[in-house]
Amino acid sequence: MLDLEKLKQAVLTFMQAKNDDEEAFTCYLATLNVHVILKLIEQNKALEADLETERLRLAACGVAALGYFDGCKDEYRSASLEDTLRLYESNKEKNMDLNEYLMSQRDENDPKVRDDYSFPLAKRIECEDGFSLSVQASHGAYCSPRTNLGPWDQVEVGFPSDVPVEIMNYAEQPEKPTETVYGYVPIELGETLIAAHGGMKANA
Repeated sequence: MLDLEKLKQAVLTFMQAKNDDEEAFTCYLATLNVHVILKLIEQNKALEADLETERLRLAACGVAALGYFDGCKDEYRSASLEDTLRLYESNKEKNMDLNEYLMSQRDENDPKVRDDYSFPLAKRIECEDGFSLSVQASHGAYCSPRTNLGPWDQVEVGFPSDVPVEIMNYAEQPEKPTETVYGYVPIELGETLIAAHGGMKANA
């Protein structure tokens, strides 16, 4: 293998010579050893291959480490690819924002939906701690914009299983907090409410 440090010093020496003798430096460039250049290219390729191998090794170690660090939740203790992917999908659904959730509850290719001739209804959302609520958005709901296809800035929340303190200001009948609808609730506030109850329950 080439001694790169010696090669570096030689190059620096000739670069200094350039300032003293332009002609000598030009001759040096013209007589560079092609063998040296090819060796450098080979070494660079070998280093790149080693780096990629190390990257993959560290990625594998990262997956395996999910099951072994202190305080790791029980569901993370398997390092199998199947379990990791299943957990990823579960968390993806749990952390889905309301626009994504509402759009997943309708067929956007259906002309009746697209042209606001129908009233698509989203399934009731169940949260991890048992709290549940209805969240709707369509051209017939108290949402904004009042269309069947999102994204929406405000949504209609209805009939929560417990008093939703975060959105009480939007209650149509505040004296009956679990038997009323909440119109034009900012979608971020609705997401905050759901997150406060552990997020959406996966596969509910």
